[in-house]
Amino acid sequence: MEASPDRRDWMARLMVTHTRQVIGHCGFHGPPEVIGRAEIGYTVFTQFRGMGYAKEAAKALVQWAFAQGEKEVYASVSPDNAPSLAVVKSLGFKQVGTQDDEVDGLELVFAVQQPKQTSR
Repeated sequence: MEASPDRRDWMARLMVTHTRQVIGHCGFHGPPEVIGRAEIGYTVFTQFRGMGYAKEAAKALVQWAFAQGEKEVYASVSPDNAPSLAVVKSLGFKQVGTQDDEVDGLELVFAVQQPKQTSR
């Protein structure tokens, strides 16, 4: 962040409820021009899972990336992480490949494209 303070919007953020309780973190893997694509990531702490926070965070990240001019947003998910697979699929992500992550092992790679603007 120190090297590119103007790009810090692409870094991770804490997820906080309206009561100011920290429930996880979310953000991008880095600025798209650095990592080659806009890729979201999110973690919800165990006691707060199953309440829709991951979907809410992921949706907000995707919308923000589209507002910044990104045409496509990616997410990589472990094939045995059923809740996260459900999140990305519910937001319209489609599987576009796989990758071998050096920390997490095999991951399924998903992408969602910015909806085409329709003229009236």
